[in-house]
Amino acid sequence: MTYKAKTATLVLAAAVLITGLFTAPAFAVSSGGHVNDADIDALTSTLDAINVYTGALEDSSVPISEVVADGQAAQAKIAAFGAHSFVTSLGSAYSHSAASLKQDVSTISTDIGIIDGDLQRNDITQANTDNTALNTHIDQFNNDVTALNASVDTHNAPIVRQEKTMNVAYLGLLIVTVVICAGSFAWAKRQKMDPLDAHARMSVAKTSIAPVVGAAITFGSFYLAKNGGTYFIAWGPVAVGGIAYVRSLANYRATKKLPAQPVHTGYAPMPGVATPVHPQQFSPNPVTPVNPVPGAPTPAPHPGVDHNVHPPQPPTFG
Repeated sequence: MTYKAKTATLVLAAAVLITGLFTAPAFAVSSGGHVNDADIDALTSTLDAINVYTGALEDSSVPISEVVADGQAAQAKIAAFGAHSFVTSLGSAYSHSAASLKQDVSTISTDIGIIDGDLQRNDITQANTDNTALNTHIDQFNNDVTALNASVDTHNAPIVRQEKTMNVAYLGLLIVTVVICAGSFAWAKRQKMDPLDAHARMSVAKTSIAPVVGAAITFGSFYLAKNGGTYFIAWGPVAVGGIAYVRSLANYRATKKLPAQPVHTGYAPMPGVATPVHPQQFSPNPVTPVNPVPGAPTPAPHPGVDHNVHPPQPPTFG
């Protein structure tokens, strides 16, 4: 790998890390991933007040004045709930169920007012002349509470579906990235004679790690926060790592178009390397030729070198 290629790889790895660390927290969602936290808080507060009133109403040891006070507190919570604005980003079904929920809660407030009136009249006259009407109103109250609970379940249905969809999506992303990563490393480990091909394959495998890390952070934090908490959508490692993976695949395809590098063995000649010469090709006393200079004396013969030309001798027979 060239210095330029190594630098580009390091810069890309740093970008994946920095993007994943500093952008994922920005997408943290509280309360188990609900975008309607204010809706949930308002409904929970109202239901708690109604339950307190119901408990006081059923407990014969609680003074009537305390029951009436709890009823007035519940009516105040119901009035605040009626003025609450629900989010609209969860679709028409959610908005429709919110309207039905407000209507059911308003009915409960009316029932509380009627029951409190019956209780106060009985308390003043110290008689049970209105017990029949009181029991009828309490039965109606209980029926309306049952209807309210059904409305709450209907209202929560879009959120439950959203959580299931997100759970499947994040788990699916994790599975896909793990399969791609495992397959990339298995593919990179195949025996190849061409070093360029092997290096390009390993680069593809290494870039597949970042999306796995991002998907694991997202699914793991979402799973732990399902019952309330915070999870992080770590899109940085997934997105930037995915781009790096595609880029490494493109680089691998480019290397496939290059001619294969030869494998050098033995004394095969290599570019830029002198070809070895057998020692017998050198004379025992090499002589460097010298061009004669006009007027210069002729150099003496090199010792041990015969400069005379001898005619071939006929063969001698015994």
